[in-house]
Amino acid sequence: MMKRPFSLLQKIDSVRNNRNSKRKKTKAWLASLLLPISFIVSSPYPLWASSLPKTPLSSSQDAVLAPLEKWMALPRDSQLTAAHHHKEWAFVRYQAGQHQLLLTRPDPQADNLPLNCILAHYNEDDGQALYNLTFSPDDSQLAYVRGSDPEFPDAPPPNPTFQPQAPEATIHLIDLTLASDNIIASGYNPLFSPDGQSLVYISKNSLWLYRRGSQILLKKLFTIKGHIRDLSWSPDGKSLAFVDDRIDHGFIALYRITSGQLEYLPAAFGNDLFPVFSPDSQKLAFIRAYEPPQSISSPDRKNGWWSLMIADVNNLTLTEKWHAPKGTGEAYVGTRHQNLYWTEQNQILFPWEQDGWLHIYSLNPDSGTVSPLMKGAFEVEEFIVDNAQNRIIYTANRDNRDHYSLWARSLSSGKT
Repeated sequence: MMKRPFSLLQKIDSVRNNRNSKRKKTKAWLASLLLPISFIVSSPYPLWASSLPKTPLSSSQDAVLAPLEKWMALPRDSQLTAAHHHKEWAFVRYQAGQHQLLLTRPDPQADNLPLNCILAHYNEDDGQALYNLTFSPDDSQLAYVRGSDPEFPDAPPPNPTFQPQAPEATIHLIDLTLASDNIIASGYNPLFSPDGQSLVYISKNSLWLYRRGSQILLKKLFTIKGHIRDLSWSPDGKSLAFVDDRIDHGFIALYRITSGQLEYLPAAFGNDLFPVFSPDSQKLAFIRAYEPPQSISSPDRKNGWWSLMIADVNNLTLTEKWHAPKGTGEAYVGTRHQNLYWTEQNQILFPWEQDGWLHIYSLNPDSGTVSPLMKGAFEVEEFIVDNAQNRIIYTANRDNRDHYSLWARSLSSGKT
């Protein structure tokens, strides 16, 4: 087990807010949105460009390359992930080959400037990324992954330093009260249970369970032929839903935690995507999409190529609740992140190009009626649901076609 104490930075002197950059990664509430941020910190800690070692150069080379070296040494921040109670944020900083995991929180004695805490510091330029940041429900723990390729975690891991054995993706669990960082397993995509006592993760097409305080910490739940995607817990913590991805098609599966049963919903010749549970854990919604034919389809066709399905979790029966009509938006197009949410106010939110722009719509799961949540000549890049304030938060190029900004819209009043 690896343990690493926290390192505290001195209070920062200035903050540069870089929200207008073209970085468009977004993740977990402000829970999941990955916002472009950039903090400049004056500190004796050997992080910053002024203390980085410089390569000896001739005077002429130095005159040409010094500005480039300076700009290349600037920090790049990503993976911003908020705690569930919105009091702390974790993010990854990459600078001159070094990776850091930092925690930031409001400092009441510094006029709302954040106070940074270094949770993990990897000073070797070995190409091992930090990603999959996630807080436990009570915000006492933070899990993250180091190593492998975050975009293709099932592919052979990168090994730019030519180590004899390529480094695997490892799951780290930080106890924020004890200031410890422990490696618990090899894998990726850690996901806390609703009570925070368990953690599931993926490793080589298998799903594993890590249980705190148990004599058997790690337990393999099952192995599948395809790839596990879009993993989610039911709110009552009794079931897990995921996509069994077979590349050109996919199925929705349910795993019962208590009985250990793995069950599949009725499948079709398409891709089933983004399973989400209802607030009472009794139903499961997902997107069913088909690849449109390259040639012009039959002129008497009335429907588009994707729909919203609702399954009964107990008997696994399916109901098609809404089908995209023929015309604009008949082919499924999603955002760069999660594309389906079932809110605590019993709304199912999803993206649709019905008006020629990718906007967010609301489906009433009882009546099947669909309503637009926004209008205008702009594209939504990503969106999440903030159930605590009954609103959606999204990035879009509203008011400025060339730049993405962060927006919030109330689901009760409709105000943006």
